[in-house]
Amino acid sequence: MDRKVVIIEPNQMMRLFLFNYLSSTYEVEAFSSMEQLIEIEEEFDEPDLLLYTMTGESDDLIQSHISLKNSALIVLTNEDKSEERIKALRMNAFDSVSKPFNPEELKVRIEIAIKKSGKRIEKRIPTIAV
Repeated sequence: MDRKVVIIEPNQMMRLFLFNYLSSTYEVEAFSSMEQLIEIEEEFDEPDLLLYTMTGESDDLIQSHISLKNSALIVLTNEDKSEERIKALRMNAFDSVSKPFNPEELKVRIEIAIKKSGKRIEKRIPTIAV
């Protein structure tokens, strides 16, 4: 697992579900809020992708957070409304997904966003000493 996904999700059950579901494919860190992530900023490595649930409270922090500048962004919205999708696009999100969502579709969207962002880490080729 050489790709890192950071989840910011205020709902504990959804956060645990996303963490468990994505952990089989990615290195995952999960936070309840942007503020919680900012508290550990010095120890934080830039992720390949940020999966962020739009709350309105800290949406502006996403764009200004130095550790997230080059990360792909997918925004999860609690409602399927055009204004939510527009706001996500204005946050420079690669994609927005409305809850409830199909988990497999979300995983595919994450993979596409990571590939398109250009942050994909080169796969290490194992070497065998002879």
